[in-house]
Parts: sequence; C-alpha cells; structure tokens
Amino acid sequence: MQIIVTSGISRRLLAVIVAMTCLFAFVRAAHAVDVGVQIEAAARTFALKNLTVDAVNIGQLDKRLRLVTCQTPLAVFLPRGARRLGKSTFGVQCNDAPGWKIYVPVHLTKFARVVIARQALPRDTIIGPADIMLLKKDLSQQNYGYFTSAEEVIGMQLRRPIRRNETLSPSNLKPRLLVQRGDIVTIIAEVQGLTVRVNGNALTDGYRGEEIRVKNQSTKRIIQAEVIGPGTVRVRL
Repeated sequence: MQIIVTSGISRRLLAVIVAMTCLFAFVRAAHAVDVGVQIEAAARTFALKNLTVDAVNIGQLDKRLRLVTCQTPLAVFLPRGARRLGKSTFGVQCNDAPGWKIYVPVHLTKFARVVIARQALPRDTIIGPADIMLLKKDLSQQNYGYFTSAEEVIGMQLRRPIRRNETLSPSNLKPRLLVQRGDIVTIIAEVQGLTVRVNGNALTDGYRGEEIRVKNQSTKRIIQAEVIGPGTVRVRL
C-alpha cells in the first residue's frame, strides 16, 4: 500500500502516528524486560528459600510471550512431579485481574561431600577405609544415588569395578555375603545368660541380619539362625 502525503498537516499526522507506534513498541519491550526480571527474581528467591539449593539457573523465556508486569508479588510453585534437583520446572503465577500463569525451565544445583573411590577398585572388593574418601560434588549429577559418610559403605561389597574418583552409589554396592551355603559355621546359643557355641553347616547363603537354615552337627537338627558375622550365626532359646 502506498501512502501519498498531500499537505503539511498530513505530514505532521503521519509523523505522530509513526512516533506513537515506536513508543508503543518501546513500552511493550520495556514491559517484557521488566516481566522477565520479575519472574527470574521470584523463581530464584523461591528456590533458595524453599529447596535449600546452592544455585539456580533460570532458563530462557519464550520470546513469543506477551506478558504485562505483575502489580502483585508473583506466586511461584513446584508443579506435581517436578524434580527438586537438576533440570526442573517452576510454575509462576500473577494474581492480578486479569492475571497469567506460565511454566519456567530451571536448573537446580546443590553441592555436598559424597563418598568416592580413592583408586580404581575391582569387582567384589570389600570396601575398607583406605579405599574411599569424601569429595564435594554436584548432587544433581549423581543420578544413581550417593552416600555422605564412610560408615555407610565400609564393609560392603562392590557389584562391579569402579573407576578412581567415581561416586559410590547403592546401585554398585551390596552387603557382604558373610555365610555361604556349605560353610561350617559357629552357632552361638544364649540360654539363661549362658553362651554355648557349637558347629553347624550352613544350608543357605546369608548376609548380616538375615535368618538362614543351619544344621547342628551334634544333634543333626535343622534350625533357623541369624547371621551376625563371618561364619557366625546366633539362635535365641
């Protein structure tokens, strides 16, 4: 479409229209910037106050959004099923009338000292104090879980080989097998304050705290006994 300017008045009118259009575009852009800053500040405050994280990174908002600055404090919430660490989503709502609600991508970071391997360890290693140490790591990257104290893992057995500095997790550790089927075990029986020890044969494998079937070598009776140590079980009479 071609605009033909025929007089000085028309020229002035056209200049006013162009100026108003530019002003409207500037105000709209300024509002968008204000809303973005408002959303980021509210999301950051919510994360640091309610989720006990060390850092929060707010993802980029959709540039197609046309939101007006909220005159009331923004309400931020964690949607159902959203993660509390790593990649997640916050809901942000403006309760003005009319208001708006959007969902914002975020990345939540928290650091803590976790148990790692001091050196490469082969499968079936029984973890000892010299095998591990504590190192501060980003918990959002520990996808298979972690331990925060050495006492939790000492005495456990590796399911697979692990690398130097690799985080120990519940998925690569298992309780140490203390009794194997066919082992000769010591049966400890407590009777009225007296402790009696006899030999027996383990009929099943057993971890600490498990009850297994044991055959008393003296009486040939099969009993249930609790595994309390390597090659040792206990019965209460």
